[in-house]
This record gives sequence, structure tokens and C-alpha cells, in this order.
Amino acid sequence: MFNYLIQEGNAQKPMEFITEIAKQSEKHEGALMTIAQALRQEGRQEGIQKGLQKGIQKTKIELAKQFLANGVDLNIVKLSTGLSDDELDKLQK
Repeated sequence: MFNYLIQEGNAQKPMEFITEIAKQSEKHEGALMTIAQALRQEGRQEGIQKGLQKGIQKTKIELAKQFLANGVDLNIVKLSTGLSDDELDKLQK
């Protein structure tokens, strides 16, 4: 089994890979399926976090654009949004 894991462990379809291993060793099927479910949940959480970070960054940029359009001082915009000098420079162009 370890030989198979080493050779095929980097599968393109990890869920199918784990399911196949579970079928091959029935007495460990429950534990392997629990691992598969945990991996799936971890992937979902990672996706959610990435989405949140993208949304937060987009909101910061939109706020900065509004501040700049209304003549708010650049230092205040920087402090208020947490955007870097480079990010703010891009918005001003």
C-alpha cells in the first residue's frame, strides 16, 4: 500500500484516489473517508478565506478611489485604507 501511495499519491483527482485506497483496505475505509472529508473542508475554508481577502482588498480600493475623488489628503487615505504607496500611486494615475 505504501508503494502505491508513493507512486500515485500526487493524483490529479485526490478524492477518487482516497476512495480507491479505501476500497482496497476495507477495515480502514471509515478513517480514510474521514480524512477525505477533512481535506475537502480544509479546501473550502481556504477558498472562503481567499474570497474574503479579495473582497476586502476590492473594498479598500473602492474607498480609496472615493476618498481621492473627494480631495481627501493622501496620508489620510493611506491610514484609512491600509493600502501601500504603490497601490495608491496606481489609483492616482
